[in-house]
Amino acid sequence: MSKIVLIAERDEEIRALLTEAMRSLGLTVVCSNSGKLTLEILSFNPGFAMLIMDTALGDYAAADLIYEIRMDQDLAKMPIIIVSDRIKVKDINDLLEMGASYFIAKPPNTGQLQ
Repeated sequence: MSKIVLIAERDEEIRALLTEAMRSLGLTVVCSNSGKLTLEILSFNPGFAMLIMDTALGDYAAADLIYEIRMDQDLAKMPIIIVSDRIKVKDINDLLEMGASYFIAKPPNTGQLQ
């Protein structure tokens, strides 16, 4: 059974690129386009191998979403990869300190995702 990755990304093109990259690695992909939907998906299935998320989901700040995920005992150790094209180095560092696992600049190089 393949591992399942959750991709939370509003931009359809980036979401499609990330989805294709994950599927090429043999992973199953579930997608979300909002912070609220991401939390709902995770609450029903905490067994995701990782979350790849944009910092601009609209309804949730990235820091708030990471905080909520890290407070959930079932999700606390799940890797979170941040993907963004509009973020300052300080903000990246803050998100990493809050519990994000890795940062990738948009558009993502699919080699970085392996």
